[in-house]
Amino acid sequence: MVDPVNEAAEQRRGFIRNLLDTKYGRQVSECKTLGRDSNNYVYHVTLLPFTSEFAPPTKENLEHGTVKLPEGINEAVIRISNTTVALDETVRTENEVAAITLFQRALSNNSTRIIPLVYGWSPASSLTGYAYILQQHLPGISIEHTFKDLSLTQKREVLNCVAKVLRQIQDYELPKSVEGYGGLGFDEKGQVITGPLTVGFGGPWNDWKGMYLGKYEAQLRNLDTVGFLGGWRENGLRDRLEAFFHSENGVLKLLDEFKLTSPTAVHGDFDLQNILFDKDTLEITALLDFEFSHIGSPLDEYFWSFNSIHGLLPGLEHDEAAMRAALLSAFSSSRSTYIAGSPFPEKIRTDYDWEVARTWDEELGREGAKKSSNILGAGDVAAVYWFIENICLPRFLSEKAMKRTSEEDKLRLKREISEVLDMCLKFWGF
Repeated sequence: MVDPVNEAAEQRRGFIRNLLDTKYGRQVSECKTLGRDSNNYVYHVTLLPFTSEFAPPTKENLEHGTVKLPEGINEAVIRISNTTVALDETVRTENEVAAITLFQRALSNNSTRIIPLVYGWSPASSLTGYAYILQQHLPGISIEHTFKDLSLTQKREVLNCVAKVLRQIQDYELPKSVEGYGGLGFDEKGQVITGPLTVGFGGPWNDWKGMYLGKYEAQLRNLDTVGFLGGWRENGLRDRLEAFFHSENGVLKLLDEFKLTSPTAVHGDFDLQNILFDKDTLEITALLDFEFSHIGSPLDEYFWSFNSIHGLLPGLEHDEAAMRAALLSAFSSSRSTYIAGSPFPEKIRTDYDWEVARTWDEELGREGAKKSSNILGAGDVAAVYWFIENICLPRFLSEKAMKRTSEEDKLRLKREISEVLDMCLKFWGF
């Protein structure tokens, strides 16, 4: 009996070999998976030396955001979209390439290129069969799983490198073609512009407040596509969610209080799993995976990134209260003080590495980066962001994730999230 998983993998490899041959005039000698399959199937391809015998018969125009595949290159990386995840297939590939273009410019003053060049890309179509990005292979090693084994001095070196790159991104002045907030794309001239978010909330929006309201409205629509949530109609929760959205004293009033008016490039998954390092110097050699990149405020990066180094700014959930307080106060007190000061000390998460979290915060400060403790209103914005996120978690919209979720876990998640939503609404008077 044919294994459908292996069969699909072989079909992707066949596509890669045919693509490199017919479009780029290169023969593939080896094609192997690179890392773990999640939102994309990622392959490292080894190429035979270029010969004119296999050159493409006609010269094609380059796609926006790309350079020609150099004849002397003998390896590359190709990313093929996994369509079973809850992302907007009509924009995700273009969004990533446009983001790569933007981040290349933001970090162009670095002595070493850490953002890969793109050699070609295409959204899914009847011609290509798959949505793909063919890009430069950059050197380096992943320390995602070995970071915990480094000495504190080594961890500080790594975190300082990350903080330096983040500061450069925050300081980058966006081109005039990038207006408002949302995802990224190209206009007909190849200039980077704003567009819909890859996570399916729509866009672009003229201002930051509009982006958050757009997310809220989309989440209310998404609810009705997730059967086991019942649209949150039990116990009148849906009515309260609707009232909080439509009332002048609801989310609109909260968002009006925040003046986060500087649009910034947000990587959206800036974490150890997407960074490569030099094994000897621990300098960053590559920043990868721009699938969730968008234009937001400097604070938005702290809702999407840095989870593995405990820099993600939480909302009002009781188990996150101690770390939230520490991040908002630049770790000015001890861990025990933050835990003792939380509403329910017995519920506080125990899996945080407080030493790493404090060191990360210190390195952000050392580099003068905008961070949770020096952005006005950060705690209140985080409360709103995670409230909107909890209305309908991204995993609930993912076919792949839901297949792995048992009925028992669904009921548990439904209970836990409804309690959080109820607590937040009561906090805001709804």
